[in-house]
This record gives sequence, structure tokens and C-alpha cells, in this order.
Amino acid sequence: MDLRGGIERVALLDTMLEQMRKNNCEVYVCSKGLVGPVRIVLAGTGLLSNFEDVYGRLEDYSNEQEDEAFAEGGKLFKKFKA
Repeated sequence: MDLRGGIERVALLDTMLEQMRKNNCEVYVCSKGLVGPVRIVLAGTGLLSNFEDVYGRLEDYSNEQEDEAFAEGGKLFKKFKA
């Protein structure tokens, strides 16, 4: 839990995200990181259910591949339901 800021911080985030949902806000995760680890960390803290979608990479790639991906319509970046 220390890597994520401690129990108090996670509880504060959960309260804030819950209030946002009550106010009809849709919250998304957008990361240059891999989707799997992002989902694992959020699930481990109980925060994953607060997000509508998780956006991120499906696989590791180099900067050259990133440039190609954007040139081909961003194929390495995909949307996943949280």
C-alpha cells in the first residue's frame, strides 16, 4: 500500500471518486503504461470500479514502434472496460 500513498490517501481518493460518480462524472484512466499493471494496482486498492474505462498500451514497444503505431491509427493503444 505504501507505493500507492498509504491507506489514508487511497481512502481519500475513493471518497473523491465516489463523490464524482454521484455527480454523474465519468472518470477514465489514460496511461502511457501497460493496461494490465494499471488495472492490477487499481484493483488491489479497490479503486478500479470507480473508473469507466482504462486506456493504455497492450504491449511494450520502442519509440520507433510508437511512431509507427500513431502513423497506423494508434493500433497499440486500445480501450478496455474497467
